[in-house]
Amino acid sequence: MHWFLILVLGIGGIGLSIGGIGDLFNDCRENLEDEDCDDLFRSVWWAVFFGVATMLLTVLTAIMGQLTKTRSLLLVVSFVVLSTVDLMDATELLLQWNDVSLQDTFDGEEDSLRIGIAGLLAMSVANWLVIIVSTLFMTGDTANAGKRAEGAAPLT
Repeated sequence: MHWFLILVLGIGGIGLSIGGIGDLFNDCRENLEDEDCDDLFRSVWWAVFFGVATMLLTVLTAIMGQLTKTRSLLLVVSFVVLSTVDLMDATELLLQWNDVSLQDTFDGEEDSLRIGIAGLLAMSVANWLVIIVSTLFMTGDTANAGKRAEGAAPLT
């Protein structure tokens, strides 16, 4: 149940982010120089793409059954935390654009901006839930820890 909610929020957030930000980016390119738009949107796009890559890492690690291993869990949670910071920064940037109506300078849609904000927030919430669910509800494989390399440096 937890993972289903995370998946819905993650996929919905990705769709909303790419749709809203992409529409705004296209409006920008129609009215300003391409280089100006690239510079303006670069950090937002990197946050979205890093968020997508992190979600793929989480899904693949879960499918491979590695989230119960302490080191794999730490790897995933570390990337999710980094991704969350990027997503929150991108959200703050779009909120600042909303405050100053930046989209009006290149004849952009306010709804596109708000859809992008909603998408970034949904991706952030999905990341928060990954952190909460994976750290509270996952149990580490410590029964055979001494028989593998993970037993050399216990991290629990």
